[in-house]
Amino acid sequence: MGSDFDEGSFKKARSFLMVFSTMLLVLWYFEAEMSTLSLLGNSIKFTANTHNLWFVLTAANLYFFCRYIQHLPPDWRKPGKSFEEFFDSTFCRVTKLVYRRVLYAHAWEHFRSDHSVDGVTTFKVKPSGSRHKERYEAHGFFPSLRPEMKVDFSLPYTWIEKDQFLSSTGSGTVVTPHRVVVDYSRVSSCIKVVFLAPWFTEHLFPMFYALCAVGVGFWSWHTVDVSAPVASQLQASMQASPRAIRCISESIQAKHSVLSVACIPAPTVTPERLMPSNL
Repeated sequence: MGSDFDEGSFKKARSFLMVFSTMLLVLWYFEAEMSTLSLLGNSIKFTANTHNLWFVLTAANLYFFCRYIQHLPPDWRKPGKSFEEFFDSTFCRVTKLVYRRVLYAHAWEHFRSDHSVDGVTTFKVKPSGSRHKERYEAHGFFPSLRPEMKVDFSLPYTWIEKDQFLSSTGSGTVVTPHRVVVDYSRVSSCIKVVFLAPWFTEHLFPMFYALCAVGVGFWSWHTVDVSAPVASQLQASMQASPRAIRCISESIQAKHSVLSVACIPAPTVTPERLMPSNL
């Protein structure tokens, strides 16, 4: 982030961030079991501290996130000219729609001041508007134009008088719309910029996507069951030794501690041991 912006490095950092964030989200959503790793054709099996794998992957994703932030262009916060273009077109179109009766009345009054309305059977107005700009003078600079929250309308009109089709350039007027129209135009322009302009998908969406992956990674690491591997090993060993299960069950029923009971196999009694030694 700064004046030394490199577009190639920025695209590379964005690609690494998107790929690693997607991998984290896929592992979380499909509940993948991370016990082995294939590296350069060699399979590596994790045998200890497997519950910290989520922390390691999330830390790596944070590194790629920081690298992406460092390679952002200086003007990444500005939507650019696309937002201004979307706002101007939406602002003028909505103002013309909301104030169409006012524009028609203004054009009709101008027509009546110059023409006789006798014999006029049809009167149509075709307004066209553009963003109003006022001239202002800056200190030490030439005068320039500054856009205002107003719309300049030109009101050409046509009419039919005694079966003759006539037209005129009409007049013009400036309309200051209500604040609701301005707010609606801004919201609509923001939505159009998100879906129709590359500003959001190139600069903002990767950051939101990576933060979501980082949150999922930390949450998975926080909620991982550390005792699950130990419990599974204990269950496997108990299944392999049914006598141990029976011994523990009997000791519990006898109200003895499991640790105080020695589960020693009973000695094998042979017929020779039952016979008296003096016979």
